[in-house]
Amino acid sequence: MFVKEAISKTVIGNEFVSDLQTLNAAAIIENIDLAFKVRNNWLKEMPYSIFLEYILPYRVNQEPVYPVREKINHHFSAIAEIQARDTNMVDAISFLNRYMNLFNWDWDEENIQMPDLGFYNIFYWHIKSLTCQHQVAVFAQILRSIGIPVAEVFTPNWRDNNLGHNWCVVPDSNGRVTLFTAVYQNPGDVYLPHSPAAASKLYMRTYSAQPETPWFLRAPNEVLPPGFKTPCLRDVTNEFVPVTDVELKLNVELPDRNLCWFSLFIQGKWAPIGWGVVNRNTNSVTFRDIPLGLTGLACVFKNGETVPVSDLITINAAGTQTIIPENKTETLLITRKFPVKTRLQYFTKDIIGTKIQGANLSDFSDSITLCTVTDTLRPYLQDVTFINTKNYRYYRIYAPTWLLHVAEVEFLTENKIKGTVEASALPVFKKPTAKPKVFYKYTGRIVAINPDSTAFDGNMLTYSLQKWVGLDLGVPRNLNRIRIAPRNAHNGIVPGDNYQLHYWNNGWVPAEIKQAGYHFIEFENIPANTLYWLRNLDHGKEEQPFFYRNGKQVFSNQSDKEG
Repeated sequence: MFVKEAISKTVIGNEFVSDLQTLNAAAIIENIDLAFKVRNNWLKEMPYSIFLEYILPYRVNQEPVYPVREKINHHFSAIAEIQARDTNMVDAISFLNRYMNLFNWDWDEENIQMPDLGFYNIFYWHIKSLTCQHQVAVFAQILRSIGIPVAEVFTPNWRDNNLGHNWCVVPDSNGRVTLFTAVYQNPGDVYLPHSPAAASKLYMRTYSAQPETPWFLRAPNEVLPPGFKTPCLRDVTNEFVPVTDVELKLNVELPDRNLCWFSLFIQGKWAPIGWGVVNRNTNSVTFRDIPLGLTGLACVFKNGETVPVSDLITINAAGTQTIIPENKTETLLITRKFPVKTRLQYFTKDIIGTKIQGANLSDFSDSITLCTVTDTLRPYLQDVTFINTKNYRYYRIYAPTWLLHVAEVEFLTENKIKGTVEASALPVFKKPTAKPKVFYKYTGRIVAINPDSTAFDGNMLTYSLQKWVGLDLGVPRNLNRIRIAPRNAHNGIVPGDNYQLHYWNNGWVPAEIKQAGYHFIEFENIPANTLYWLRNLDHGKEEQPFFYRNGKQVFSNQSDKEG
């Protein structure tokens, strides 16, 4: 009964409602008593300020609240103490993280209806619809129940997409904090693929109200963007990435507003990531702790939209630079509409060590390794060649330590013979001077532990998560080349698709529409030294503005990611 009641009293949507209106005194008093019992279990001489924000709170974000702290403590304190006795707090967290990964339930994910159950989301562990915010809420309640201080830090947006992320954050006795992703990482692990360096801004959800939040700074009747409708936020960006303060002149007066929003152009819209208070004397706004490397501008939030009210700038260690096109033109050779995703780079690195094997028994018990992939594959089709002096009926690619994460693989021959068709063409990134050599791919029977066609379906957006996949050629054949593409988002230029280029000149200005003939596209007589935005008019939604420097694309907000 109390679970149903808790859900009914939980905030639905983004508007803040004080728990004073929904929780009863008995539940709060019980939580306080239980928190004090474990105050010094793991972090000796804990400052009272850390206790108040990291152990005492009964809520992590907006999850339903019900009295389960004592039950959680009874179960998890014994496990943590047995496994981490005479070790430190980080070891205990790491063990509990591994323990939680053992949780797995037999849900039909296609049909499951999942309300937010707070801690009881533990019964949805590992299903796709359970978000990182849900996971933080579960894991943080476990840690708090046994006296490990923890809170939530989140980013409203990654720098290149409209998704955010939520981390657990653990302090030491001096207040220094460490981030980790619940379930997938332990404190101190390498951050990829959830690095705070890829975040637009970082905020900690607090238990106490923060006077410098938009909740208190806004003008009467000023509407706040989703995600910022709470007094319980603290900007912690400067604890994790290099930052600077940015002052922008406004190109309109704002007599009825106190706030502007520093915004990034993400997937076709200006996404607000941080606030600043309008100075009406100078008609300007100052944004605190903006990460270096971002390109953005000031916006107001009006009728549910972010509307630009300043010049566009890019930020680096030397200061800010206003984006204004030069009084000259240039030709742009473009190969991508969106940078290679950090998450996919993480998977692509795991392909190193993948083996290409031949065998004459279907279970590959007699397999011979013909080649081992020793380098990171690029996010498109490419050939891997090797020396092979024998004939084998079965060929496969095999991931000895992880999963394949392969979008396409073709086993090739130079000769058109029975059981082959013309292979997929390799990408062309410059105007060809000669006709490329044609190869043929075998169309044998797919073999795998759990056979599926994703690595052979010609679709770059599907991918195999098998340990190995291969082909039965029917009879022994000799081959010494495969054509392979790793898992990717297919955001390169696609021959036959139509594209439109936009450039920034106090707003987005559309240039011509062109159809791609190869895996690149050229636009001539385009204003130089500004920001550009390429749209695929036929497929896909992922698009990221870019600069054009020294003949290469450099995507905004990610200065190290070229096209």
